[in-house]
Amino acid sequence: MIDRQATASPVGGVTLKAFGQEMPNRLLCLPYAGGSATAYVPWTMPLAQAGISLIAAQLPGRQDQLHLPTHRTFELLVADLADQAQRIGAPYAVFGHSFGATLAFDLARELQRRGTRMPVCLIVSGAPAPHCADDSVSEASSDAELLDHIQSLDGTPPDVIADAELVEIFLRSLKADTSLLSARLGQGGGQLRGVPAFAYGGSVDTTVTMDQLRGWLDYGTGGRIRVFTGDHFFPWGSDQRFWPALLEDLGSSFRRTG
Repeated sequence: MIDRQATASPVGGVTLKAFGQEMPNRLLCLPYAGGSATAYVPWTMPLAQAGISLIAAQLPGRQDQLHLPTHRTFELLVADLADQAQRIGAPYAVFGHSFGATLAFDLARELQRRGTRMPVCLIVSGAPAPHCADDSVSEASSDAELLDHIQSLDGTPPDVIADAELVEIFLRSLKADTSLLSARLGQGGGQLRGVPAFAYGGSVDTTVTMDQLRGWLDYGTGGRIRVFTGDHFFPWGSDQRFWPALLEDLGSSFRRTG
């Protein structure tokens, strides 16, 4: 069971980190490309107020897992993550943003294939549906192109950009993630049985069209589309509708399965 301590796969290196107090339900959050578990730390308190504990996945090659090699394929990453998710000892939902949205979907597919406990819902954010995703940021992009792209999305703190060593570390994990995702794009996937899929988008997010966002409805059993004011990183933005909407979708899903 994963509650108060971070646990890591001895082979793959995915770590699930628990933040805040123990609550009856859990939200497993998966990072955007190049991102880390700590991006979700500010979510600890609003989730706790709704009786939900935060668990965030730390992928290898970043922060305290910097010494670990990244996965060779997207499938290996998903399998490693599924091994860890199976150890969550309470009802849980999964939230994934951008790269993490595709990772969340494939995690749910792998858990379904294994016939094990499924998340109560899938919340995919800032990402096109699997069958209509494109390779706008490919593994062939240069360091400068990747950095320009991320900066254009307001996805890199100024203190990171100002530090050459931090930029190098960030780009290393970003390139590893985009390389894994590039091999996965366009493959689609089957429907999740009994798991609703809620798709969130930003009103001025240039990386995802509304048609691409609506495509997620083909993959869940129920769900809805929500659009919030903001760019690609709208979940960390200023739209005050975000948290009531997120907690509504989580609450209805936990009640449905409880």
